[in-house]
Amino acid sequence: MDTTSLRYGAGRRPGRAGGLATAARRRSESLIRSIIDQRIAIEAVVPEINGGRFCAKSSVIEPFIVEADIFGDGHDRIAAALLYRKKGDSDFLEAPLLPLLEEAGDRVTMGRTYALMGESLTRLGRLEEGIAEFERSAALFEELGDDRALGRTWRHVGYLCGFEGRLADWQEAIERALVHYVRSGWSASGCFGELASALLYGPTPVPEALERCEELLDETTDRVGRANVLAFMSGLEALDGRFDDARRRLTEAENTYEELGELYVLASTCGRVRGRIEMLAGDPAAAERAFADACKTLERVHDEPGHSTLAAKLADALYGQSRYDEAMTWLDLAERHSSAEDVSAQYTWRRVRAKALARRGAHEDALRLGLEAADLAARTDALSDHGRVLLDLSEVLLLAGKQSEAAPHVEQALELFERKCDLPSAEAAQERLSELAVAEP
Repeated sequence: MDTTSLRYGAGRRPGRAGGLATAARRRSESLIRSIIDQRIAIEAVVPEINGGRFCAKSSVIEPFIVEADIFGDGHDRIAAALLYRKKGDSDFLEAPLLPLLEEAGDRVTMGRTYALMGESLTRLGRLEEGIAEFERSAALFEELGDDRALGRTWRHVGYLCGFEGRLADWQEAIERALVHYVRSGWSASGCFGELASALLYGPTPVPEALERCEELLDETTDRVGRANVLAFMSGLEALDGRFDDARRRLTEAENTYEELGELYVLASTCGRVRGRIEMLAGDPAAAERAFADACKTLERVHDEPGHSTLAAKLADALYGQSRYDEAMTWLDLAERHSSAEDVSAQYTWRRVRAKALARRGAHEDALRLGLEAADLAARTDALSDHGRVLLDLSEVLLLAGKQSEAAPHVEQALELFERKCDLPSAEAAQERLSELAVAEP
């Protein structure tokens, strides 16, 4: 079982270094000497094993609270940090210790505990339980008026909702987080980007989503926040059929990221959105270039989840150019590295592989994957994505000679596109229906 080990000093040099790396040991000794010089006292450390000479351990899903009495001669404010590491790791990580206010200490401690439980359950793939723990911590932080903690907590909730494909819930959580970030004085640039992303991929109709993005642009206070909104706003303009406007707006965001050295965001956000714009515009070759460049960056920084999702989208762009074998290679990567809990990643590689298998004549396997993708997408409120999955399923059925079974899926896809006001996709669905009507005996 994964464990966490902790080691701490109390104004003296530890007698054993254990598995500390040399750099970490020197840093620890320097820190302790500094503590002694500044006459800072650390007492009543809990938990403590033999004066701190041995590591305390905890299972990953158990809350682990470390407390200590820390005071100093002539210091009005004292900051402290905890060094910890996972079993088997040589390097220690650092986490700040939080002051416990006498009048609210128990609530603060319990709120942190619920948040830690939420993170642990999330790592174990128990997303619903993780969301519940974060919401419990938010309720306590609300009582205390802790805006910083509330902002972080609601972003955690939003992230997990998005992972499950509950994009309206994601949007609601980020709206709440944004209020607290602004109120606390923290930079809200990340919240602006996440909210614009939820507006693009979620169920909010395009006109309403664009209006909210205009409001967000007026609320941003720095260049990163503005670029974060512009990137996803460009995707909304593409859904509105305004491809030139979308490209111009995305280019503005790209230029900002380049000037600020935000190369990861340039790939993970702009590369993803540019590929989407070009696919909607009917230019899979241009989409391939965008997705391929983004994949190179994500592979270089070892972002396997992001890389796997974009690999599936790159495969779709290759499929659109009839390069089916190349598409299969990228689909192998996408399937191998996608998280089982990431609903979007799961239905994306399935829908594209289903089409590629159908082109090879493996109709039974193709239909199975296409239906699996449709079932996964139906659990979400990602309207455009769900519609795309259904259009691809109809293509699988057409390739298998089952024209009569394809039409209902296209009709459902059209209804989803119209709800989102996704004009290019709705036009594609109408064309598919027209083709089916002509093909009927």
